[in-house]
Amino acid sequence: MTQVGTAASTRPRQTMRDWRNLAIVTALWGSAYALTHEAVMTVAPTWAAAGRLLAGALMLAVMVRVMRLTLPPLADARTWGLLVLIGTVGSTAPFVLISTAQTEVPSGLAAIFIAGAPILLTLAAHFVLPDGRLTLRTAAGVALGFAGVFLLFLPTLDGQGQGALAAQVKLVAAAACYAALGLMVRLMAPSLPPVVMAFGFTAGAAVTAVLVALVLPSAPVIAGASPSWASLLAILALGLGATGWAGVLQVEVTRSAGPVFLSMVGYLAPFFSVVLGALLFAERLPPTALLALLAILGGVALAQYRPAAR
Repeated sequence: MTQVGTAASTRPRQTMRDWRNLAIVTALWGSAYALTHEAVMTVAPTWAAAGRLLAGALMLAVMVRVMRLTLPPLADARTWGLLVLIGTVGSTAPFVLISTAQTEVPSGLAAIFIAGAPILLTLAAHFVLPDGRLTLRTAAGVALGFAGVFLLFLPTLDGQGQGALAAQVKLVAAAACYAALGLMVRLMAPSLPPVVMAFGFTAGAAVTAVLVALVLPSAPVIAGASPSWASLLAILALGLGATGWAGVLQVEVTRSAGPVFLSMVGYLAPFFSVVLGALLFAERLPPTALLALLAILGGVALAQYRPAAR
């Protein structure tokens, strides 16, 4: 049976590889909001989430085959059970919640709620991770980063609250799922190669997502529409990039630098999302964008600062 990894007793120090991977994940996850916006134009949210996961699982299966990696035996119920649980909590649930919410709110507004994930994860890590102790510097960095995201979307908040309350609740729940995912990958995840690990929880999430799509009373396509090529290509891009490739990097970064470090994507990705939304959907770039960017970068730097060893 595959052994479950344990958390290190000392706080990880980030390497240049970790920062590079963080930048890639930021671009992949930041683009997910705009791509999801396009995907749900003609495809039902639940089926868009299922298609994204199926595409990601297929890509990772090819990688496993090409790299000649070994999957856990099907008889290893504990390992596969953990992978399905991680995939369901960290992928199926938030993907469905975000996809359905984005039929009611703009892609930029969705990002601000997901930015709550680093706060939830940092607080939880203080209690459950040996190397996750909350320091004043980390708390200040997390708060500054969230303030930056809030500033980024402050001009768009008026008029969004009442009609989209249910969508906002879904987005808060999605943020909680992402926070739980970081801890689960660190504490519960089997000690498997990153590609195998990513395939396992993505495939498990794909199965549960298809079941959710079949159970929920919704047609695969939006009423009165047929799937557009733009929506289908957006789903494929989500699967290959923000799901498949990002899943592998997510495992690598979480193991190397810790889940709190990876959670900083929750602050960086919204800014990337807003810029992309302005370029692709002509969404107005908020006047607070520059100030927000400075606050976000300052928050990430403050939260991740480590004094040089003496």
